[in-house]
Amino acid sequence: MLPDFLILGVFVVLLFIDAYFFFKFRKAKKIKGKFKYLEFFYGLLFVLAILGIILMILSILGV
Repeated sequence: MLPDFLILGVFVVLLFIDAYFFFKFRKAKKIKGKFKYLEFFYGLLFVLAILGIILMILSILGV
């Protein structure tokens, strides 16, 4: 089983990568129609990464 800190690190890196691409696609208004589902996907991934971080912190604390 992987250590909790390693899994937490993966979620944090995923969160930063996801936030970068989400705001990059949000600024690109000229290609909005082409990436409308991609923007939803990155928003969903953002929420899942935050939930994963919260669950890992609770797991590390032993709650």
